[in-house]
Amino acid sequence: MHTKRVLSVLIAGTLAAAAATAQTTNFASNYNGASTTGGSCSMSYSIAGVEPAGTGPYPVFIYMVGTSETYNNAAALAAVNAMAGKGYIATTIDYTASQFGTCSVLSAKSSCVFNPNSALSAVSQLCSRAKADCSKGIVVGGFSQGSILALLAKNFDARVQAAYGIGMSNVYATYDLSSCVSNGNRSLPSDRLRAVDGERDNFAGGVQSAVQSPLQNVTGLTHHRRIRLHERQQQRLDHREEQPGGRRFGRSLLYARVRRLFRQPKQPRRQLEQRHGELGEGHQPAMADQLHDEITA
Repeated sequence: MHTKRVLSVLIAGTLAAAAATAQTTNFASNYNGASTTGGSCSMSYSIAGVEPAGTGPYPVFIYMVGTSETYNNAAALAAVNAMAGKGYIATTIDYTASQFGTCSVLSAKSSCVFNPNSALSAVSQLCSRAKADCSKGIVVGGFSQGSILALLAKNFDARVQAAYGIGMSNVYATYDLSSCVSNGNRSLPSDRLRAVDGERDNFAGGVQSAVQSPLQNVTGLTHHRRIRLHERQQQRLDHREEQPGGRRFGRSLLYARVRRLFRQPKQPRRQLEQRHGELGEGHQPAMADQLHDEITA
């Protein structure tokens, strides 16, 4: 999760993004999305965004939270601020996150977000902003259900160049999403995807061997790599309270990745082992760095 930086936008004219100032401005907007059962894009949802203070134009980043999370929680805003600081119109969007769903339902939700032919979709609302230029590329990220919406985004908008999914799987409890998320069953190629799962993800079996299988299904890879978080991130996690049942955060991550295509970590890192609900925090710096890699190449 190396030499060719695959989790980034293939963007021409990237000097504006690379030279973006650290100063940013907040904004809010709305778009029309689907209900809990999919269907038409007839419900209004909020968009919370941050954009560089410069004139741009800039590419766009869209983040989607997991089931039952609030769209503007701390982890989502950390991802947005990190991407805005790297020269993106960066947003987190609300949607019907209260309930999971089948491939049909999740595809409908993703379509409402990423339909470039609807003026009321989230992507159209963002790409129409004065500082935005979606021809420079769109990158997406998400956690759990949000990671699936991100994975499906390129099915609807060809400008989506890369996705970063945390807590990503082809199976969630009773929902088997293989028909729409497995490698080869979607528009986004696996060399534009970084999938990050905790070795103890309780939705995927709770042990490394069980978690590795859905990662391989989604990415098409035959191996994984354990990779470490920056010590500062680890310290934050070490000081969190115990989860219900007394299990503390552990110490390692599974990253499905193409070894030859990803840059090795620049700094010494400690390992972190996590379950599904613990994955939403601590990965925003890595997400921003890796989605942005191609711009600064």
